[in-house]
Amino acid sequence: MEKELISFYGRRDKKEGTLVNMTDGGDGCPGYRHSSNFIEMIRSIERTESWKNKISASLIGKQHSTARKIKNSNSQIGLKTLLT
Repeated sequence: MEKELISFYGRRDKKEGTLVNMTDGGDGCPGYRHSSNFIEMIRSIERTESWKNKISASLIGKQHSTARKIKNSNSQIGLKTLLT
C-alpha cells in the first residue's frame, strides 16, 4: 500500500509530485526481530524520574541559531514554484 500511495502522489525529487520521500517505499525489513541481547540492553536502562526529566528538558525549548534560521529559510527559496 505504501508503494501504491507514493506512486499515486509522486515524489518531489523526481518532479512527479509533492511527496518528499527519498525512496519508492517498501524498504523496511519485514519479519526483522531484534536480538535477545539488544532487547535486554533496552530493558536494563533505568527509567527513573530524573532520567525522564533530563530527556524531557533536552527536547523542550530548543532555539535555532540565527545562522540555522537563515540556512533553513534559504533552503526553502523556490520550492513554491516546484509545487505548481
